[in-house]
Amino acid sequence: MFLNTFLNAKGILTNFALLSLFVLTTIFILNYKIGLFILIILRVGLDYFREWDIFTVKDYFTLNFGAVLGIFILVFTLCWIIAKTKEIFKTPNILIIFLFLFISLISILYSQNQFAALEELVRICSFFAIYFLTFNLIKTKYDLQLARKIFLVSAIIPFFFGLWQIIAKTGLADESGFLRIYGSFAHPNAFSYFLVIILTLLIYFFITEENQKTKILYLLFIILNFILLVFTYSRGAWLAFATILLLLGILKYRKLLFKSLITIILFIILIVSVDLFFPNYNSSYFLNFNPSRRIIESFSLNHNSSISWRIELWQEMADVFWKKPFLGHGIGSFEQECLKATGFYTGSYEAHNDYLRLAIELGLIGLTIYVLLILIILKNIIKI
Repeated sequence: MFLNTFLNAKGILTNFALLSLFVLTTIFILNYKIGLFILIILRVGLDYFREWDIFTVKDYFTLNFGAVLGIFILVFTLCWIIAKTKEIFKTPNILIIFLFLFISLISILYSQNQFAALEELVRICSFFAIYFLTFNLIKTKYDLQLARKIFLVSAIIPFFFGLWQIIAKTGLADESGFLRIYGSFAHPNAFSYFLVIILTLLIYFFITEENQKTKILYLLFIILNFILLVFTYSRGAWLAFATILLLLGILKYRKLLFKSLITIILFIILIVSVDLFFPNYNSSYFLNFNPSRRIIESFSLNHNSSISWRIELWQEMADVFWKKPFLGHGIGSFEQECLKATGFYTGSYEAHNDYLRLAIELGLIGLTIYVLLILIILKNIIKI
């Protein structure tokens, strides 16, 4: 893979990680806001390396790049909270977030793999920490404009690698033979959901922008982003994006809903037409580009398809849930419980279903809090 040749030694990454943390520490001490912006760019641009081990303490445990970065985020968030304690309760949804984190923390006590549970808790806390810092540090209209630019800049590295993977005809091959691009992320699914977030922001910027030249620039980025999203072959992300468009159209921009639906329908017709009338074009350039077949596979129950083994996995793990339905098995325990329940499994040990994963890890109590948090966030978005 291109990224493997780009950085072919973990020692280089370790040194780079230490240097990055030193630079980030200095920047955060001088200016939290700039430090936050640089942190967002690094977090997105270096996601591919998050599982690479950085520090090893004898035979006790190892810390990968993602864990080190997560700890760094938490430490500086705590420092900010200590310096400005009163600000913490002004953050929207902070009480229900604390409740979810408290339930997750308690679950470490009865988790069979407490280190894995702690690692997962750090990862989750780091996401909420970025949310907390973003809300409290971006106050003025200038801050908002700067944040808008930073979010777009953060997409440059993933976009570059995604385009390279299309041109070089590389990617992560799945069981159906698709070469799925992953940008600078560790997996195509993570890249695809990042693209959905950026694409949603770009569409909002495009709709609200008054300058025509800037509007054209946003449109070009939207087209590029959409092409990359298609090449990830992530059906979940496709569905998420379609749902977001539909909700935006119904709740906020009804006049644009019809145009959006027509555009999507025309694009689907174009894709299907190319697949039907030019069946040999795939082998020449576009890394087995066949999104219509990918969509059709979603309704296939072929034993070798990812849909089939996911359904089988969910059925197996539903029984695990009923063993501890209220408190769950502990945060970060899904993969271990999956291994115990299924033994050697032909598919992935990932849940591919956050609700089932949380039901097994945190039980009905944790799942209920998580669903309430999502509903509250959706309610706040509708009010904007």
